[in-house]
Amino acid sequence: MDDRPDPRATAVIATPAFTELVRSRRRFVVPATIVGFGAYLAIIVVSGFTDVLSGPALGVVSWTFVLTVLVFPLVWLLTGLYVRRAQHWDELADRAFAEASVDAGSSVR
Repeated sequence: MDDRPDPRATAVIATPAFTELVRSRRRFVVPATIVGFGAYLAIIVVSGFTDVLSGPALGVVSWTFVLTVLVFPLVWLLTGLYVRRAQHWDELADRAFAEASVDAGSSVR
């Protein structure tokens, strides 16, 4: 097996559009991951190790349950934002292929 990098991949990686794509994705993914995992971990830690959320919020429903249910819309929101941003990332990827003069449909290996 040949371990040399494919020149087409190297050409795409060297384009300004690819650099912008990587930066743009990182600017979204890192904060979104922190928010998503942060929400899960906060609920687990606060409800598991303190009594702060154990009180009733609505009748017999605890604050832990309410916050846990609110995680679902948060995940949907983050997913919707990701899908919306992914359209821009697809355009950047296409531009990177065009700048590198590489056919986007061809396989790298």
